[in-house]
Amino acid sequence: MPVTTYMAWPELPRMSYQVSRIIALSDFGAADFTEVYQAVLRIDPADDYSWNSEWLRMGDLAAEMATEAEAHANHSSARFAHQRASNYYRLAQDSLPADDPDKLPQLLKAREHFIASMPYQETKVERVDVPYEDTTLDGFFVHARWTDGPAPTIIWIGGADSLTEENYFNMGIPAANNGYNALFYDHPGPGLAVYQHGLGTRYDSEHFVSPAVDYLLTRPDVDPDRIIFGGPSFAAYHVPRAAAYEPRIAAAVSAGAMYRWGGGPMESPSHLSRMHRLFGVDNDDDYAEVCKKFTLEGVLGKITCPFLVIVGIDDFVPAPATTSIKYLEELGSEVKKAIVIEHDNELGGVLHCQKDNLHVIQAEVFNWLNDVLDYRPAGPA
Repeated sequence: MPVTTYMAWPELPRMSYQVSRIIALSDFGAADFTEVYQAVLRIDPADDYSWNSEWLRMGDLAAEMATEAEAHANHSSARFAHQRASNYYRLAQDSLPADDPDKLPQLLKAREHFIASMPYQETKVERVDVPYEDTTLDGFFVHARWTDGPAPTIIWIGGADSLTEENYFNMGIPAANNGYNALFYDHPGPGLAVYQHGLGTRYDSEHFVSPAVDYLLTRPDVDPDRIIFGGPSFAAYHVPRAAAYEPRIAAAVSAGAMYRWGGGPMESPSHLSRMHRLFGVDNDDDYAEVCKKFTLEGVLGKITCPFLVIVGIDDFVPAPATTSIKYLEELGSEVKKAIVIEHDNELGGVLHCQKDNLHVIQAEVFNWLNDVLDYRPAGPA
């Protein structure tokens, strides 16, 4: 029987997608279904500030639980409460217009609670600085488990509204448990990069990926011949662009297929304001003009490393299956693969970036990487 994806508000697929996205983090300790359900019951989906206030409320409740657990030296409960608080604060600020004064404080709360969870993690997570032009970018390095020597390392970036902290749960935990290091950092674009440091996105993605590769090559725990680059959503543009111009990438993974960024109609004025800020413009005409730079035309053929593109059949990005085939047709890689997740798999993973079931994408990514990199990591004893 085909899977039926949960929709909090069937008439509002994009807002419902955000709910599915937070539910998907439950298995990784970054959300709880009942907490999500309680917030959804209270939200007026027609009101951005209702969305903000209810997720903020849930973040505050989780933060209180973390404080109480720490008072009793209850490290496990503190870890999970901090993780949930971080992700609820992320979701709260997502609805706010770019110029709302509460946006940055809520982004900082998301970061604060993720950092507070780090001492309690089963995987070792290290704060790092990635050099970039005349500054540094805040990041986190997740250490591979089950290995003592240099390990393959995956750089995983977010989409237009992803935060560095969220990527730890999307790909950091499974990477570490599969014997891979993982690097997440505040690359120019979403979150604190733009709202705290003014670093909006750029079309020449290699300019913020190559410095991350440079940084990794300074680390003795990184296998220099097995550095992978990947990411979901808007990163489906950045990944192939960087892979075309950064020859040290051993393999690339695009969670989504985005041949060009549209610049089409936004779902709300606040969403449009966030896209303006992301792209460094202040009006619709300039936004439409700058979007023209974000195209993979003439780029895919320059890629030579192994390349995986994975899409869900219900992706809200137009023509996901057709676009993934276009990737295959134009890629210069000898080793390339497209995976289209259909309903008949009965597991989900059919939404944008497989956010309705992260296990699906995690399985496909590491099955493929282990084969193309000829890597068979040791497991737990």
